[in-house]
Amino acid sequence: MKAYLSFPITGYDLTQRQHYAARICALLHIRHPEWDIINPFDVASVVHKQKMERTHTLDPPTYEEYMEADLAELATCDLAIFCPGWQTSEGCKREMALCREKNIEVQFINEKIQL
Repeated sequence: MKAYLSFPITGYDLTQRQHYAARICALLHIRHPEWDIINPFDVASVVHKQKMERTHTLDPPTYEEYMEADLAELATCDLAIFCPGWQTSEGCKREMALCREKNIEVQFINEKIQL
């Protein structure tokens, strides 16, 4: 099972969001060790490296470049896990639309979950 983790990033402190995502991934790995969990921050690292190699600059990828890579990765998944706040995130809403279009299973993390 390949599962994509969807959560709001834009407008948040990136370090806090990275820690948040890492905690959720760790919890999911404990509960479902057979799952391959896709963290958007891991996708972003690859996108950033590829852009640096392609352009020979340190310019970070654009929001759209990040989103394109996230959506491409999500399209290869069996499941998407949406975290609290996804409804107010434009990126998460795009990910939800792709799930509906591609019939990717969707699950939601409850706000009460202990991370």
